[in-house]
Amino acid sequence: MKPLILQDGLTPLIITRTAPKAVFLIFNNHHTPRSGKKKTIYEKQSLKKETNAMSDKQKQRLGQFYTRQNTWLTTPVLDFIQKNLPPNTIVLDPFAGEGHLLKTIQTHFPHQPLNFAGLDINPELKQWPTNDSLSHLPLNQKDKYFFITNPPYLSKVSCKRKKYMTIYQKYFAKKPWQDLYLIALHKMIATNQPGVAIVPETFINNTTFNKDQINRIIIIEDNPFNDTEIPICVVCFNGSPTEKQIIYKNNQKVGPLSVLEKLKPTLSQPLLKDLQFNNFRGPIALKAIDYKNPSARILFLPTTQLNYDLSQIKHSSRAITVLHSAVFALLNPTQLKQLIQDANDILNEFRQKTQDVLLSPFKGNNNHNQRRRRLDFTLARNIIEKAYLLQSERKEKI
Repeated sequence: MKPLILQDGLTPLIITRTAPKAVFLIFNNHHTPRSGKKKTIYEKQSLKKETNAMSDKQKQRLGQFYTRQNTWLTTPVLDFIQKNLPPNTIVLDPFAGEGHLLKTIQTHFPHQPLNFAGLDINPELKQWPTNDSLSHLPLNQKDKYFFITNPPYLSKVSCKRKKYMTIYQKYFAKKPWQDLYLIALHKMIATNQPGVAIVPETFINNTTFNKDQINRIIIIEDNPFNDTEIPICVVCFNGSPTEKQIIYKNNQKVGPLSVLEKLKPTLSQPLLKDLQFNNFRGPIALKAIDYKNPSARILFLPTTQLNYDLSQIKHSSRAITVLHSAVFALLNPTQLKQLIQDANDILNEFRQKTQDVLLSPFKGNNNHNQRRRRLDFTLARNIIEKAYLLQSERKEKI
């Protein structure tokens, strides 16, 4: 059966059946000039924006945030796309939303013979066939595809807290991943087709997802969203395994992920076995987050200099905490001061060598548009223990 070709202004639209119960809406870059000023598919989509706009509650329930800025298309991302986008490829967004990502690729490759297709689970988005791409990707085995997408972000924990589990239980059942975007990413990579996906930056430190088929990860500090400040990165995969996953920050190469991970402060065995966090009796405090002010960064300091009501320290506190160990009571003021200084030196050296890419992102950017970071307690413990080891080694030399 031949595809049905419809005309929409200057853009040919091709409706082809590629799998049972699945229809792609495909449009391509082969344009022929025509008279008149009929609107293209994208102009029509922009007119529908208000009609198709979702409420904040809908966005949270579906985990959907629409990408409207092109800040994600940095040089490393564009370089990867160019190397993995042969002629006559179908550029597919399985979670198409308003189609901004497809439009971006069409704009950057106007003369390359490409086909573009979109799917979305939201039936209100009339420009795409409705499809649950977390469950099924209706690909034609004879065609070449390139995924370009911003999959839904919704964790299993959030589903339980917001009482959405009845909706999403089928996705999380018998799967090791705790977020919908990981399920989407796995499903795309399993097709052995190349692509790029805009996902939360926390993916870099995720230990449950096998990254062997990830080619590169690009941290994007400029926010591409209008409706959320979720820190994001672009994950690039090309259908084949690779030994090194290269990390970039914006346009700058940082290095292989495996090499960067070896820079984390670690010890073969703990020295401060009784070390506790959130114990307000401790002499060492930790401001564990970067603040909006670029000079107010993660910092170890004496508890006496914290300028904070210690009664506010709870078991669940993560931004500001106090560290306690019986060993600290054996240190004189000079030794305690040196321990804190060593801890900050270790922390700042780690941040400088890794360009912060292994610290978890925290609530968007600072006033200089740089990503704010958070120090988790595991890494904080390792830093304090390494600082204590340095002090012990100094004592042995005396």
